[in-house]
Amino acid sequence: MMDFDDYSLLLAATIVTLVALVVGRMLHQRMTHSKAGSSGPRGMSWMEEHMFLSDCFPKEANIRPACNVINCEVFFKDGLPAADKVEKLVKEDLLSFVRFSAVPDVKSHGWKMVDVDLANHIFTYKPVENRRALDAKVDEIVNADLPSDKPLWQVHLLPAATGAEQKDCVVFRCHHTVADGISLVQLLDKVATTPDGKPIKFVNYKAKKAAVQSSILRKIVYNFLYALEWV
Repeated sequence: MMDFDDYSLLLAATIVTLVALVVGRMLHQRMTHSKAGSSGPRGMSWMEEHMFLSDCFPKEANIRPACNVINCEVFFKDGLPAADKVEKLVKEDLLSFVRFSAVPDVKSHGWKMVDVDLANHIFTYKPVENRRALDAKVDEIVNADLPSDKPLWQVHLLPAATGAEQKDCVVFRCHHTVADGISLVQLLDKVATTPDGKPIKFVNYKAKKAAVQSSILRKIVYNFLYALEWV
């Protein structure tokens, strides 16, 4: 009988896992492409599909659908954008991206185009009196699940009351099935504008700061602490 040490078993398990992942991905892509005609130009990846189904983690983890939503809170120093301008921006720019005008279609592993009613996606609230009230309202918003029968995004406009300590606030919600963080940053670059409609120029404030020269002692201490992680 041939004996296997722990390393051999680990190596064998790793190889089997990689093969299973490759084969599974190939089968998933084959199924996706074969049914793409009814679900839009691009299908969902395996991860996107199961994030939508909220079954990426064991049931014991008790992961709610809202946990798979990206929430972005933005404060406006010079006043909240008018609701009609927000709607215009959404209609002309945001909805041109397929996934913001579609709902997941699990049966075909893709997306199904739908008519978008902005009343179900853009919400304007009464002026918020103070920061505590704003935090409570934002907490309520981000803990709510997105309706699965509508495109998986929302915009919440939260104006500050006169004399309030906090600024006007907008909360943008987007399901991770629609896009990840990097994709949303790229989307912002294409969609966001200044109040007069011009493209936004992003400024890297860190680049303006002079690089801090580390001393030899600091480098030695840092490298020593870093090495401890591998001991």
